[in-house]
Amino acid sequence: MPLTRRTILALIGAALASSADARSSLEFGAPSPFDWDWLVRHAKDLAARPYAEEPRPAPAIVEELEYGPHQDIVQPIDTGLYANGPGDCPVTFFHLGRLFPKPVRMYSLINGSARPVVYRKALFEYPPDNPAARMPEDAGFAGFRIHDPRKDHAQAPGDWLAFLGASYFRARGDLNQYGASARGIAIDTASQRPEEFPDFRAFWIEPLNADGQGRIFALLDGPSLTGAYRFDVALHPESITNVSCTLHLRRDVQRFGVAALTSMFYYGKINRFIGGDWRPNVHDSDGLAIWNGIGEQLWRPLNNPPHMTVSSFVDTGPRGFGLLQRARSFNDFEDGDNWFERRPNVWVEPTSDWGQGAVQLVEIPTDVEYGDNIAAFWVPREPAHGGSTHSFAYRLHWSGREHFPAGLARCAATRMSKPWNADGTAYEQGRYIIIDFAGDILADIDPNDAQIDLTIASRGVVPERTLKRHATEGPRAWRLVLLVGTSGRDPIEARLVLRKADRALTEIWLAQLHPADLTPG
Repeated sequence: MPLTRRTILALIGAALASSADARSSLEFGAPSPFDWDWLVRHAKDLAARPYAEEPRPAPAIVEELEYGPHQDIVQPIDTGLYANGPGDCPVTFFHLGRLFPKPVRMYSLINGSARPVVYRKALFEYPPDNPAARMPEDAGFAGFRIHDPRKDHAQAPGDWLAFLGASYFRARGDLNQYGASARGIAIDTASQRPEEFPDFRAFWIEPLNADGQGRIFALLDGPSLTGAYRFDVALHPESITNVSCTLHLRRDVQRFGVAALTSMFYYGKINRFIGGDWRPNVHDSDGLAIWNGIGEQLWRPLNNPPHMTVSSFVDTGPRGFGLLQRARSFNDFEDGDNWFERRPNVWVEPTSDWGQGAVQLVEIPTDVEYGDNIAAFWVPREPAHGGSTHSFAYRLHWSGREHFPAGLARCAATRMSKPWNADGTAYEQGRYIIIDFAGDILADIDPNDAQIDLTIASRGVVPERTLKRHATEGPRAWRLVLLVGTSGRDPIEARLVLRKADRALTEIWLAQLHPADLTPG
């Protein structure tokens, strides 16, 4: 970059900050000027060249670093970036491992001056028999995490934001528990092509203040595209990640998933009969919520389907969508190790014009709780062709609360069970669907005065429906019971809202009911 007044001031600022960094055991390379415009140009120049994956260091050793040995490797906070200032949030780095084998370049960014952080084995602590002891001195880092501001914890602060693996990142949220993750981009997920996982290859990290507010830049690279990312993050007063990205495509992409979210749904109230586990529910999220461009509020309970499915919700100018966890009681999970009830909602709020497209939900069957099987993202209607450039801006909220407007009753739970005939035999082609709604709007209305506005596929039948107040939850909670029957092998799509005259009382409940779910087993 040309030497200008701005770059001179940046280099002076880096020199003034060097005394603070010298108090840690980190080592840095030579400084260079950095700004957002340079990153965008650099990503565009990179996209004009063929993709080249960087070499993976010590692959045989890294392969030995499975989950347990990798968890044993830590960098002490007092050796972290900005551990002694400037800023208030120390940054420590993740070691390479079997699931995270690609090195990522890390830069300290102060007043527009970037200095590479030098990897050294001595930065990490691990048991002497850990395979990492045999790593070469130039191996590199896998990712990083940002620790709580020093004002929040006087001793050994925990971390609240982490970037690790491909383009994945996640925040702890206000319930102090990690859960669903975000991705920089999802490429060809559940398409006719193999899914691609572009990598954040480099990060430039500015000091964060006492509220966890600061800025992080990242360079994305993969076979199909490159990208420049800017993350404006905050821990207080709410855990937020503002994302701005400019993406340059090398080649066509079939499914271009923007603002991608990833979560886990093994089993819950809707399918607890498949669990075979002592816990009542096991999931990080239990539904997809959408606030669409015409103001409708949609709720789609998640499935663990018999085969991979993709659901598409066409929209123009969405106001937001997210993967939410509405089960918030310890009794919902009874798991004092994983604390699923504290997993944050992750809500996407567009802050630029997204135009036409669709929120798409991918559900993948699983018989274990390890690994994510749920994805949600925005797919623009405009084709993603090689040589094109796309820019997006959005805000991620990591929170125990929801970001829908107040007023409508929420779907508190969706359950299913086997129905039985009067003679005690099983109803062969159906299930009871039990939907609980809760909200102040229901308190002064008689359920007998409400209409059940239900649309269901022609191959589905609903011979019974009953709406009444919930037996124990008070006047603001209603229970709807549907007997749903089916024929054929295709899933049934259902859409339901409760109304009084022309007034909607509830959000719109959507469901995809698979025949495997609707057949007693």
